[in-house]
Amino acid sequence: NNLESYGLKDVNEMEMIGSTPEINIVAELGRINGYATNDGDWKGSRRYLVQKDADASKITSPVLLEIPKSDMGKWENMVEFVKWSQAKFPAQHYVLVVWNHGSGWNKKSEAEGKGISYDDETGSHITTQQLAQALQATGKIDILSMDACLMQMMEVAYEARKGADYIVASEETEPGDGYTYNDLLGPLVAKPGMGAAELSKVMVDAYTDHYQQINQGATQSSVNTAALGKLAQLTDAWTAAVMASGD
Repeated sequence: NNLESYGLKDVNEMEMIGSTPEINIVAELGRINGYATNDGDWKGSRRYLVQKDADASKITSPVLLEIPKSDMGKWENMVEFVKWSQAKFPAQHYVLVVWNHGSGWNKKSEAEGKGISYDDETGSHITTQQLAQALQATGKIDILSMDACLMQMMEVAYEARKGADYIVASEETEPGDGYTYNDLLGPLVAKPGMGAAELSKVMVDAYTDHYQQINQGATQSSVNTAALGKLAQLTDAWTAAVMASGD
């Protein structure tokens, strides 16, 4: 998509930390014509096992798989990436970060745009319902994180609640630069045994601390999905009471 230059920067930020014997950082990045031309100007998508390096302008991690044509807006492709990663790099705990544009809610119908992971080449994207389908297909993960605008919504979290223990995302729009992955990954590599609740807070703080330091407004939060069933019941009871009041 048109955030391609930031995507390249994000993988370079991951390389500032790199994988360790305890932590595997696996990334898939897609590129198309018309946007960034640096780092070889390759097209399609590549999967990396992210390794530490000192070059902030070039991705040097080994390319494990090259896909000439990939649809980043197709939820089945995301499922395939997750299962591939789990098979190649099995772990006790998993965090899935979906990076792209996001539109967790708007006044248009679902078909016209709500969702995440917009592919500028195919015109497709992952709808909120498809995000839930994808998580059902991958099996439950510890943390679903969305490095995209407008995704931390009750509507989105409720749909995805059975697929992850915690959801980390932004209620508001995100700055184009999105996550600073070195700030996020550094504490995890230093303490690889931390639980999902603690890591989700680290992810929130890494994001908000960065933007506070440069005086830029930004929101980020962690939602415990176990609470969402009760929240839905309370919301239904409240709206029913308001409607019944006739006011």
